[in-house]
Amino acid sequence: MKDTEIRVVRKNLNQWSAEAQSNTRRLLDGLAVHIFMNKNRCHLKNARFEDDRAYGFVTLQNAMQGKFIVESEDYPEKLHYADVDSLVNDGWVLD
Repeated sequence: MKDTEIRVVRKNLNQWSAEAQSNTRRLLDGLAVHIFMNKNRCHLKNARFEDDRAYGFVTLQNAMQGKFIVESEDYPEKLHYADVDSLVNDGWVLD
């Protein structure tokens, strides 16, 4: 049950518009190639962090394998998501 509670709290902290969230889901799920034009990466932003926005990316290679792993050049930790909905519910949208 704790995992469910955490997901609900994070979903409520998503500050992006419903349109931004919907576009992210649609384009990442559909593997729209144009969102991967910059270094074969889909660039994302997240506003759920208190101090500042976080920026990251999903590689085209990972997305094509159904792996939604958010990486960042600023942080060594990789965030693994089961699917696009989990990624968006955690506050990530297209940048």
